[in-house]
Amino acid sequence: MKKTIALIVLFISGLATHAAEIPEQPFKKLLADPVAVALVIVVVMLLITIFALLKVVNSLVLFAEQKAGITREEKVSGLDRLLQSLTRSTPVESEQDVLLDHDYDGIKELDNK
Repeated sequence: MKKTIALIVLFISGLATHAAEIPEQPFKKLLADPVAVALVIVVVMLLITIFALLKVVNSLVLFAEQKAGITREEKVSGLDRLLQSLTRSTPVESEQDVLLDHDYDGIKELDNK
């Protein structure tokens, strides 16, 4: 983890050094060259096609698994784990464990530890 952070810091500092050498309008020459513009358009279209194909393949795999009766455990994403640790929220399945004993006007309250 420390190596990754160090690499990111070095990369960003290298970008800052490189940015000082960039002229004011770097894309003016790029947009004037039709071959470069065509290459950028082709690369963007290829990336969109690749992501669309990956989504289709993923949905086909999920459909085949459902048809075969295979159930897959839901994976918790990194963002969900981060939000869970930052907010210290309780999952809905374990709310009974933090439910307070009193019941005021039919409103159930969770313990905010």
